[in-house]
Amino acid sequence: MRAGSNPTRFVFAQSRLTETALWYRPGMSDPYPSYSEDLRTFNESLENLDEGIRDFMWKRHRTRSVLVFSVSIGLMLLFAGIEFMFFDWRHATEDQFKGAVTLPLLPLIPLIIYIATIRARVTEVFKRQLAEAIGFTYGGEAPMGSVSGHIFEFGNARYLSDVYIGKFGVFPGRFYTYTFVKGSGKHARYYSFTVGEIDYGRTLPHLLLRPENNRLETDWRFPESEALTPEGGFSDRFDYYAEKGKRIEALQVLEPTIMALFHDEFPDFGFETFGTKLYVFCPLYGIRTKQGFIGLHKLLLTLGSRIVPELYNVSAEQDPVYT
Repeated sequence: MRAGSNPTRFVFAQSRLTETALWYRPGMSDPYPSYSEDLRTFNESLENLDEGIRDFMWKRHRTRSVLVFSVSIGLMLLFAGIEFMFFDWRHATEDQFKGAVTLPLLPLIPLIIYIATIRARVTEVFKRQLAEAIGFTYGGEAPMGSVSGHIFEFGNARYLSDVYIGKFGVFPGRFYTYTFVKGSGKHARYYSFTVGEIDYGRTLPHLLLRPENNRLETDWRFPESEALTPEGGFSDRFDYYAEKGKRIEALQVLEPTIMALFHDEFPDFGFETFGTKLYVFCPLYGIRTKQGFIGLHKLLLTLGSRIVPELYNVSAEQDPVYT
């Protein structure tokens, strides 16, 4: 860090943010007045979305779920048995054959609606509860025009969903799911990144750290960039790119403690600085647990308090001032 700089300008209110990272507990104000008592009580201890949906169906409402499943499967087998016994398969036309195949599947419609309804209700409450856990506000969707960077140029049909809006200290930030499509037709593949961002209001050098452990086959190196090789074996698991002319800044900010943080605790994550924003992303899977979001929150705080001030100090003519 440059001599004469004031590092306190970049200290985040981490303790305050940590205090807000609490999960809803009895005795707190009711954040879900529109839901039934049973659903709200269940979600007080919900930490994993997928497990929460299964638990709600098979622990809280086992009798109802067994009844819906049994009736749907039973009717499907009954219809299939009747058609097998009485339908003339050898002389059926193509339309009759399609109708005969479709009819036994109709009893599955109530089952699909039942599962979808529970998933939607539990997911919505989980999202609101997650926002409480990280001290943010759930904001639904956001336009692609609100983001910029190399990772947001992948594929097509891009969109942002499940947006959480808040602040990291004095800086505005967000979490969201970034989804896009590679290929088309039967070859189309959907990808979802969980992304966290902080907007510092001042232009940063363009850097990109890519984890090797990801399933996206694309060119991660952005135009007018150069590949860098940090010390040690870090390059065995990560690729690191910087805009031309920023090699010194890029290698200086990726200090041993930061490399150890990614290598040991967050091997599936990467980051990109572009424009005025720092993006931290996970390209391997979407985060669907509270603990996962708390981990991403921690990573953003750490990078923001270590990397960004260093970028300012090694590349700026004067320290940024925030009020």
